Amino acid sequence: MMRLKINRRGFLQSALCTAALASQVRQAPAKPQSPSAQDAYQVFFGDLHNHNDVGYAKGSLQRAFDIACSYLDFFALTPHAQWHDMPLMEGDRHL
Repeated sequence: MMRLKINRRGFLQSALCTAALASQVRQAPAKPQSPSAQDAYQVFFGDLHNHNDVGYAKGSLQRAFDIACSYLDFFALTPHAQWHDMPLMEGDRHL
């Protein structure tokens, strides 16, 4: 492996030369990152994580659907998991 010997003067000369050359490079203007009116984007509003009394959360499924139909573009019901040794709940709602 070849070791380069560098001193302060050599380092400063290299750094100044690199900075001078970099300042002469012309860059194209950056394209704006935010969407503009002419871009073909659509915004949708929705709920991808809704719990209700289908699992063991609160709120009725019908109310969740009513709210989704009135205010949202998309909706996903996400009930909690069920398993064989799950403790009994009031009214056996988890069955």
